[in-house]
Amino acid sequence: MTAIGTATRSGSEVNRGKGAGAGVRGFRGTGHRHRGNDHPRTPPSTPDHAPYSMREVGREPVEVMRLLGYDTFAVVGHDRGARCAYRMALDHPDTVTRLAVLDIVPTSDAFGRADMDFSLGFWLRSFLAAPEPVPEVHAVCEQYRAAATLDYQHDETDRGNRRIRCPVRALWSHAGPVAS
Repeated sequence: MTAIGTATRSGSEVNRGKGAGAGVRGFRGTGHRHRGNDHPRTPPSTPDHAPYSMREVGREPVEVMRLLGYDTFAVVGHDRGARCAYRMALDHPDTVTRLAVLDIVPTSDAFGRADMDFSLGFWLRSFLAAPEPVPEVHAVCEQYRAAATLDYQHDETDRGNRRIRCPVRALWSHAGPVAS
């Protein structure tokens, strides 16, 4: 199993040796902190934001797991890590065996269903997607810009044409914008 993290905290827990699968019976765990979250290697930007699209970001954990000897594995993700996990399950259906996502809906659904409450609850995401140099925490902003462009387009292209083939567990809190 690999956990896709979006916050320093989740990466730190893995780095301290607790592991993504620690305490989960029957699983060996790895953790992957994707680019954009104080990741030490961030690629240069492109006008279409492709290096920061979830399609591209999702390739890294697949490659890492293969290098570790895992051709198939389960994935769990939270927040943007869950967006990455959704994309991994769609783009690598013979690799991802199970998917668990926490507090997230697919990118195109988030944009398609956004109402006032959702927009106000997630205002930071729209702000971070603004063109340079307004918000600029560069790698993070590039991910939000990719979400508003390429990730949205990828989701819409897949809608009705491709489905996640593995079992999916989607969980979210009882409070907050995702819950409503």
